[in-house]
Amino acid sequence: MTAAAQPAFAIHASRPPRSRLVSAPPIADHPEPPPPPIPITSPEKPWDRCKIATSPYRDVWRDESMTLDDPLPADAPNPVRTAGAAIIYALQILLGHRPASSLRNWVVPEVYGALSRRAGLAMRLHGRAERSTPPRIHRLHVSRPRCRVAEITAVADDGAQVRAAALRLEFLRHRWRIVALEIG
Repeated sequence: MTAAAQPAFAIHASRPPRSRLVSAPPIADHPEPPPPPIPITSPEKPWDRCKIATSPYRDVWRDESMTLDDPLPADAPNPVRTAGAAIIYALQILLGHRPASSLRNWVVPEVYGALSRRAGLAMRLHGRAERSTPPRIHRLHVSRPRCRVAEITAVADDGAQVRAAALRLEFLRHRWRIVALEIG
């Protein structure tokens, strides 16, 4: 062989090429994990699109200088009006008649996330609910455990069923914010 015909590198055949490769362990045949369970419903207990419970509130929104025992400012709005409107809006959101963003400024992010996820699930499973009488509040009870806290229970009618609702509002950054919501 001439110098021009010789390869630029020498191949040594002292051991087969396969033995030079790092052998990876064989891939085990693992079955895929089962999908998460789908909510089970039955004629005795159908899935309820308006049932929600959120209370993941953490003390991250409170100013350092303010506590819940500080007195309310004189111009603080009435928490009953905020709670009544929020319950009606939440029912309309869960029924698919209102976008979840209409309550964004009234609730803490954790409650907003849970409410919008539940409304999205209801829309994917059942679509928008048929229109009937608009939701309304029958009774409302206010409890004031601390100066800047209002816990409100209500009896609400969503047009198809009478429901119980509970809210916890805290006066944060010059307005009432919903930090827990439960509709049964």
